[in-house]
Amino acid sequence: MLRELFKTSSYATGKRLQEHADTVRLWLLTGAYEAWPKPAKVTAEDLDELPSIAELRAIVSDRVQMQALTMLSAWHHERPPPQPPESSNSLIDEVARAQLEVERAAEMAAAQRRAWGFELRVAPSSAGSGSGDGVLLSGSALPGAAVAFYPGVTYEPHDVIALPNGTRFFDDNNWLMARFDRAIVDASPKALALLPGEARALPLCVAQMVNHPPRDVKPNVVPAPVYWDRRVPAELIELLPNVSYERSSQKQRALLLDTGDGNDGPRRSRRWDLSDIFRHSIAEGMRPAYDEEVGPVLKGIALIATRSLKDEELFLNYRLNPKNKNPEWYVPVDVEEDKRRWS
Repeated sequence: MLRELFKTSSYATGKRLQEHADTVRLWLLTGAYEAWPKPAKVTAEDLDELPSIAELRAIVSDRVQMQALTMLSAWHHERPPPQPPESSNSLIDEVARAQLEVERAAEMAAAQRRAWGFELRVAPSSAGSGSGDGVLLSGSALPGAAVAFYPGVTYEPHDVIALPNGTRFFDDNNWLMARFDRAIVDASPKALALLPGEARALPLCVAQMVNHPPRDVKPNVVPAPVYWDRRVPAELIELLPNVSYERSSQKQRALLLDTGDGNDGPRRSRRWDLSDIFRHSIAEGMRPAYDEEVGPVLKGIALIATRSLKDEELFLNYRLNPKNKNPEWYVPVDVEEDKRRWS
């Protein structure tokens, strides 16, 4: 059905066209989730009468945020209590510690099923030799359901411009995911360390471990933008899977930029030159004004099921840039989609 969007009469080309198609796909999926078990049938003719792309974005945004907050609230109520710290006066032997870890894993799995109807675990992937770990879903999820979050530090475009060396700051970082609005989420170990402990322990924060599908396997999740704003209840703040680079503390930025140890101040100073001043001036001009009704908005990414899922590994189309030399394991899902995404 989405082929209708790629007719020559379509309103856009390249990246804008792909964003339009992705937004319509998310609108269909999240609509099916809301209407389940009787999702409305949408015909090719219906696509000619769709709302504007801005209206579709708003609808998808509200649906994904509602799902996300519902899932966080469920985990807030169902999660096991924290484990008591181990006392140095009564150390546990290795056998007892291993048994406690097994019991804790069982508690976490049961809590996930109570909260969401499925559990996620990181385990060896079925994607083939050298694929390492992936994310396995045990249980079931409906089409259009949010099943994971991409955790880490969110950089807005003006943040990236103001970084030392601009985009080169991210060289050799393989943990990045970009949204169509150019916000970037960094899930590198250094970035994840800045999340609150409760967020790091949230089982949904594993999207960065989801593998690209091997040959002849279709992706079963797609990325969707998610927004965290003042509609997030106070008790869920500690569970949010993202933190903002812009609003992070100087101590946190020092850890990200590797300019200090976060305790004793910078290890080295860096002299600003004209290019730094120019970049910061541009960044200040790009800084968006906040909506007084919703307040500051923190951007993130959720993974949405493309069909009914049951006891299977999650696979996400990485859509790597075809202009780059991609790794040997990367088999494009749709070459034309990749070209449009990076045009």
